[in-house]
Amino acid sequence: MIFYNHSVDLPFTKNKLVFREINTEEQLFLAKANFSHSNDKESLYDYFLFVKKIIENCLENKNILNEINVIEYVLFLVKLRMLSIGLSVDLLLKQKNKTRIQLNLKTYLLNLYKASEFLEKEENNLIQDKNIEIKLNWPFLNSLGFFSKMILENKNEYEMFTESIQEYIEYIKIKNKKILLNNFNTEEKIKLTNNLNLKIKNKIQEKIIEALKILVTSEVFDVSTFKTQKFNFYNLSFIEHLKLFFSSDVKTLYQEIYILSSCHLNPEYIMKISPSERKVYFSIIQEQRKSQEKSSGKVDFLPTGNNISSDLEKLAAEFGDLPPQ
Repeated sequence: MIFYNHSVDLPFTKNKLVFREINTEEQLFLAKANFSHSNDKESLYDYFLFVKKIIENCLENKNILNEINVIEYVLFLVKLRMLSIGLSVDLLLKQKNKTRIQLNLKTYLLNLYKASEFLEKEENNLIQDKNIEIKLNWPFLNSLGFFSKMILENKNEYEMFTESIQEYIEYIKIKNKKILLNNFNTEEKIKLTNNLNLKIKNKIQEKIIEALKILVTSEVFDVSTFKTQKFNFYNLSFIEHLKLFFSSDVKTLYQEIYILSSCHLNPEYIMKISPSERKVYFSIIQEQRKSQEKSSGKVDFLPTGNNISSDLEKLAAEFGDLPPQ
């Protein structure tokens, strides 16, 4: 039985996601996806779709994903990563002198929320004119295909902005009739938006520009190395952020799985527990090892010697892959 024992209330759409932590198998999939998907503009959206499929498995109410915006989705993924794997990401930068840095995910979470909260406030997201009411929001998840298409067509920033105005409109209300734009495709959204008068269109653009200025100039990372890494819809830079957050050393993961399985834990069970649970088991084994080393100076229940590499390959092959050398 699967237990979805976590929930989060989202700030903009007011939806609630009920979820479980990612498991070890999913952590491996996400880690290996970093190698199979590059950071070029052709691959970023494919990576986003891959991650979305993995994340859907973690949600009890996965249908809600179609009703949340991109900012909320990234906030949720950061929270999920914090619960499942840890509060920080350790990176080794390949420069002249290898430098280790640590990204604080809680800081990123708070910074992103502050950078985006402009559109949470009613005085900024609600536009009224006579019998028409417009509510603005950040683009919803199903809008990302459109943003990716514009990027691949090499459109300039002005073109992308003017052509994406409709993606920032949550609903259009005329008298008592409310039209939720998220229920329509891009072409239909454009037609609905084109029917608005020039005064309202100008107000919409002004508010979106104001919101985007705050978002794309805000520093979301807490380390100087990533100072220029901003959250931007028009180059999908935030997908690169996700790749950082879910990066892991694949070989180390396989080593942990091998050591745990050699200590009589079922490999299938190991693959189904969360990374944080796996770390608990691994720390217990390490403590036992230290204790045994102190008492006897010998460790006979953990794999040693040259056998670990070949055994590790056999274990990885069971799950359809080979660990990197």
